[in-house]
Amino acid sequence: MKGVFVQVGSDMEEAARVSGAGWVRTYFQIWLPLLMPSLMLLAVMNFVSAAGATGSIILLASRDTMTLSLMALELSSIAVSNREAASIISIFIIALTVTGALIVRYFGLRLGVRHDMQSVNAGVLADAVAPKAAAVR
Repeated sequence: MKGVFVQVGSDMEEAARVSGAGWVRTYFQIWLPLLMPSLMLLAVMNFVSAAGATGSIILLASRDTMTLSLMALELSSIAVSNREAASIISIFIIALTVTGALIVRYFGLRLGVRHDMQSVNAGVLADAVAPKAAAVR
């Protein structure tokens, strides 16, 4: 996230201050839409790594604590050898991960910077230039 803050710089914040926007409006209308894709990417990466992590969970879990990844690991072991159930649990973990990623993508696209919108000045400029370009031809 630090790299994203450095790339955006303070120019956007200064422009908002010159335009008369306060801190809250600057945060919600400038910073948050610019940072949203990076925030969503970090959230998805952390969720995916946490969903499949078994190494650190094994060290922290007790016999009373049974997570999905530990259950899949236990069921796929040679002693139990119930690989069908382990694969169903793994598919469930994947489905949860994909569902979470799709929800995050929806909110990231909805709250982030929209690239399909044109500014008002660009439309006015295009309307003003088009007749002159047609007259030159």
